[in-house]
Amino acid sequence: MDNIHHVPIHEELDLHSFLPKDIPSVVEEFIEAAAGAGNRAIRVCLELDTSWWPLAGRLKVGAKRSPIRTPELAVIVNEILVPVDGEAVDLTTRRDGAAQRLSWRVPTDRARLFYHVYRTEKAGDSDTFCFETGATQCKLAMTDLGTVRGTTYVDRSPAPGLTYRIGVAANWEDDPEQGDVFLLSAPVRAAP
Repeated sequence: MDNIHHVPIHEELDLHSFLPKDIPSVVEEFIEAAAGAGNRAIRVCLELDTSWWPLAGRLKVGAKRSPIRTPELAVIVNEILVPVDGEAVDLTTRRDGAAQRLSWRVPTDRARLFYHVYRTEKAGDSDTFCFETGATQCKLAMTDLGTVRGTTYVDRSPAPGLTYRIGVAANWEDDPEQGDVFLLSAPVRAAP
């Protein structure tokens, strides 16, 4: 009985410190305790490593583990949960007279991509709106300025202090008017 570990009932349960064989009972006990504490909605997200590690672990075949660890790294855009990757999109801004010139890196050359340019309305506005519904969710709170094919965009006369993001999209018809954003840049402030 000395090896019992009491898990505090919070809004999330991190299963990384538990042995795989113990996870079903830990999740079951956590849900029972959370329900007993008066929680009406309990959301559970399980991350599974479905890869195969042959050659005594020297080779990994299969899916990589998700790098998403906080709500801010997966933002809801048009009711779809989209991962945020500032390295893959690498958005930068620079002042060009009164304008802001945005440029970013193409995350892949394997598809014809198009890009949604997002901007906050006022300086100091948050680019996301986060709320609790059992688990923290963050929705994009920015205006879609338009869709472009290239990797640059000029915002002609923005107010100072705005924030920008780029949403990467594609679809099987190669139509910029359709399709969903599947990758979002990190937020970047306008250049001074």
